[in-house]
Amino acid sequence: LMQILFSSETDPALNAAIEEQLFRASPLQPTLLFYRNTPAVLLGRNQNPWQECNLRWCRNNGVSILRRLSGGGTVFHDLGNLNYAFIIARDDYDQQRYLRCIISALQAVGIDGARICDHFSIWVGNHKVAGSAFALSGRAALLHGCILVKTDLEQLRLALHQDPRDHFTATTVASVRVPVKNLSEINRALSCASVRDAICRAAQSLGSEGSI
Repeated sequence: LMQILFSSETDPALNAAIEEQLFRASPLQPTLLFYRNTPAVLLGRNQNPWQECNLRWCRNNGVSILRRLSGGGTVFHDLGNLNYAFIIARDDYDQQRYLRCIISALQAVGIDGARICDHFSIWVGNHKVAGSAFALSGRAALLHGCILVKTDLEQLRLALHQDPRDHFTATTVASVRVPVKNLSEINRALSCASVRDAICRAAQSLGSEGSI
């Protein structure tokens, strides 16, 4: 059975630690974890921070910078962003299956036309509304993602806009820059809580519910 957990913490480093602890736990307990973070930039495992974000702006504005366990591109988190993590046995890992759960939830809250696109991101029309990334370790798999519900898109832009003074070439994996949109621009009634609850309902076939 899958447990569903809700972190009441908003510290990015603490939520990353909770996620990693669940991922590395032995024995593994299949889990769907939800959390929100205060403003932070999360780098993929193979990314260079000087290429991916404006370090000076982040430092001056209290935006944390962390490196994730997973690969994929750099993302911006704030309290308008809903984050989820499926932590499952490696043998059960199926990106399409779990992302279809997210798609079903979005459809249930009135987001028509949501679809899975390149790099296992979720788009509506010509805009990305959610990204995902994964990590594998031993018998465990982690699929996590961030959903733009009411994110401050101007802060996102400023945080992820490279400072020209830091421009250089590197062999690290660079993010693919694409247009993004909040779900609340499509359905003004949406909140992180309503999207979270819809995902819980869509995931009912995956397990049972708990809390932290």
